[in-house]
Amino acid sequence: MTTSGDQSIQALNPELYDALFRAIAEHSINVIGVKDLDGRYLYVNPQYGQLFHHPLAHFIGHTDAELFPSDIATAFRANDLRVQQQGQALTVEEMAWVDGQKRHFLSVKFPIRDHHGHLYATGLIAIDIHARKTTEQQLWASEERFRLAFEHATAGMAMIDINGIILRINPHGSHLLGYERAELEGKRLSTVTHPQDRARMTRLIRMAVRRGLHQANIEKRYLHKDGRVLRCRVAISLVRDDMGQPLYFIAHINDITETLRIEEELTRLANTDPLTSVANRRPFLERMQQELARVRRYGTQACCLMLDFDHFKHINDHWGHSTGDAVLQYFSRACQQRLRATDLLGRLGGEEFAILMPDTPLEGARELGEQLRSWVETHPLEIGKQRIPFSISLGLTTLRADDKNPDQVLSRTDEALYRAKDRGRNRLETV
Repeated sequence: MTTSGDQSIQALNPELYDALFRAIAEHSINVIGVKDLDGRYLYVNPQYGQLFHHPLAHFIGHTDAELFPSDIATAFRANDLRVQQQGQALTVEEMAWVDGQKRHFLSVKFPIRDHHGHLYATGLIAIDIHARKTTEQQLWASEERFRLAFEHATAGMAMIDINGIILRINPHGSHLLGYERAELEGKRLSTVTHPQDRARMTRLIRMAVRRGLHQANIEKRYLHKDGRVLRCRVAISLVRDDMGQPLYFIAHINDITETLRIEEELTRLANTDPLTSVANRRPFLERMQQELARVRRYGTQACCLMLDFDHFKHINDHWGHSTGDAVLQYFSRACQQRLRATDLLGRLGGEEFAILMPDTPLEGARELGEQLRSWVETHPLEIGKQRIPFSISLGLTTLRADDKNPDQVLSRTDEALYRAKDRGRNRLETV
């Protein structure tokens, strides 16, 4: 009988992953966009169009230079190019004209790669922080204006003394954390700080007081009253008296949990095979590159095992492609249960998988390969009353200090794999 878990796993195909991305993007309050390497828009979410009062088609295929004033477009493009050159996410403040007003945005820009690991686009997740910026700029105009700004700020704000005691917190801040103001004021900041962030926060406060640090920006985790963990970006300013003595800190707290969740989900989708939930080709090759560096530097032993299903086309033709997918999922789960935490299983394409085994001699890797081969041979997939037998062929090699790149390792595993197939399949060969 097919379990609901199996059915859920079978449903994880690329089309559903695409639908998942669009559901997240199109219902997000954040501005989300994707551009090709030349800066032409490939995708914008509805919030993007609503922000600038244009239909989505107005952006697709156009560059920022065609859509925005030159100074804004130049800044956008410069940050996109930084992401392309550095190959990693960038968090930056940007500005754009909205309704005749120049507004501030906190943008997370990140690289997007294909399944071969090639960069082909840059992504953008941005949130309007203009209200916070305006509040900060006007904060010191007068005591009354400060009080109004503090009480009505759209971001969480708190006054914290130099010993870490919460003196005041605004309504947005107390609501953010799920408490009444009276429950927080007079309490230590550490009581609502994630345990793993408390020591770091204490060090930051001491360093600010001791070294005269006027401002700092950090990411930290808070504990909501209901037990949830909130991931926030916090801007901290130290207020001093006329003699220069530290009085208290002003903290601006912005909840970025949703923004980071979307970013992490996009990263996960880019690194994971949607059918089997194991690593796809790009992270597998990146990990092998790291392992090759360890082999060269420390002389450690490591192996790579490539696996391919025998006569897989027959499974698809006889039982259907959904059953073929179920076989791949069944095999992936069985593999994962037999691997160490340090091993990595990856789907390189089609019905071809590979296992990277750090700190493993050839004999140990061969023993694992034979165990997998034997288990597969004797444990057909059962769907209802049907038993779907299958077998695998395996090619094994060691990582060598003179390997220049992962392709050389995979070339040897390919050679061993095809040798196993030529010699009758359902066997393991080593090169």
